[in-house]
Amino acid sequence: MKSRLIACALVGLTAMWGQTPRPSFEVASVKPHDPHLPARTSAEAAKGSVGVGGRFVLLGVSPLALLMRAFDMQPDQIGGPDWIRTQNFDIFANAPAGAAKEQYPLMFQALLADRFKLQYHLETPMTSVYALVVAPDGPKLAPAIDDPDPDNYGPIAEVLRGAGETRSASARARAIDLGIYRLAMANGMSHYVYENIAIPSFAHWVRNFLDLPVVDLTGLKGRYQITLDVPMGHCAAPRGQPDDQSVPTADDPCADTHMSVLSSLKKQGLMLDKRKAPYAKLVVDHIEKTPTEN
Repeated sequence: MKSRLIACALVGLTAMWGQTPRPSFEVASVKPHDPHLPARTSAEAAKGSVGVGGRFVLLGVSPLALLMRAFDMQPDQIGGPDWIRTQNFDIFANAPAGAAKEQYPLMFQALLADRFKLQYHLETPMTSVYALVVAPDGPKLAPAIDDPDPDNYGPIAEVLRGAGETRSASARARAIDLGIYRLAMANGMSHYVYENIAIPSFAHWVRNFLDLPVVDLTGLKGRYQITLDVPMGHCAAPRGQPDDQSVPTADDPCADTHMSVLSSLKKQGLMLDKRKAPYAKLVVDHIEKTPTEN
């Protein structure tokens, strides 16, 4: 299935917003990255960098990071020229006063269309994925802990420093897609405690520790407390071919990580089911390497 969507005009968003203009930033500066400023070149950089009042300060972010933020997608869901992963920009933007956080992705879509002249289409090919589903005996998730400052999407972290295989450390942080979470590291393991995370966001996060995309098919709404234990330095090697149905073996470099994720999910009444499922892909048809002037 393929639907042509030009200049960031989503069919669903057209229905949502009718004839009203798409939300956009009041002020936005987009410039090539200044090497004298600190850079956050990870594709995740654009997902949590916003503070009180909707002010975004994104240093050294790639167009890939902006696409992820605008369309709530992972790197393997976005196809385009190689430079969208390596070219970095500094972006300073202010959302209108009182803007809801749900409008932020639309503002990034407008930014990409206006400054980078983005044109794209969506595809939903059948892909090997892990479906995150509820176990037969039902979910065992604790209800979310309310965020005392829900309009602050910036970090609240106790900075995690010096952790290693034999040293312990802990931190508490907030991210726009993960909510408030705590991280404790000790004895070669990372222990995450998410205080108020939505299941689709959790599925996206778990994908970072596995070899295939994770799709939320639980049907669970709202936010929950969820824990996750994974070995430090999680593996980067795939566990096999995309259609390999075998379980990990003892000599598989990803076996410990995979089994740790499964164990964490099982305790909370969740499980992974490997299957073929539609998996949304965004294909960039056109994007300018040099954005228009501020």
